[in-house]
Formats: sequence, C-alpha cells, structure tokens
Amino acid sequence: SGVDAATSPKDLSVKQITRLHQLMHEAKFKDPNGNHLSPAGEYNLRLGIVKELGPDMVSTCQGDVRVLEGHAFIVEAAVSLGGRDLRPGLNIYRFANRIPLLFEGGSDVITKT
Repeated sequence: SGVDAATSPKDLSVKQITRLHQLMHEAKFKDPNGNHLSPAGEYNLRLGIVKELGPDMVSTCQGDVRVLEGHAFIVEAAVSLGGRDLRPGLNIYRFANRIPLLFEGGSDVITKT
C-alpha cells in the first residue's frame, strides 16, 4: 500500500487509509479448525436433561464445526417431551459452544412445525 511500517496512523492520508482498509478486507485467512472448542457433547447433554428434567423422551444432536466471521462454533441441540416442571409438549434446548441460545426461543423452525 506504499506505507512505511514506522508511519504513525495519525500521519496517514485518506487515500492511504482507504487502501489499507481495502487490503485488510481482501486478505484471506484460513478458518479455525475448532480444535480449541470443548462442546458439552451429546452424551453429557442427554445426561443433564434426563437428570434434571426427567423427560419421557429425549433426543440430542451435535453439529460439525462451523465458522462465521472468523469465529468457530459448534451448535448442539436437544429435544424432549414431558418432564418435571415443564410445559407440556416439545421442549427445545440449543447451545453454541456450551452457551444456551435463548434469543427468540420458540420462534425457530422446529418449534413452529
């Protein structure tokens, strides 16, 4: 971009800043492989739901590693029927990297079908 590495950012021209911004967006980085993630796992997810909620039926699923905007994540989900202190019908639990996905719970495709 024609900028010396020792140049202070405050000394850059608008044209230089624009070119650096463009180059940063063009740079390609390899996606992270997800080895640094530690998902709960289907077994532990199922065990926790059975222990805490005592459902009549439970099914779990763990997705593959995905990357969004450079951030790796693994989505895990469980579906249960019945159980202690739960509303009747289908109960859905979604997690990404062990964090519950609570945003707009119940508005996903699974709940609406």
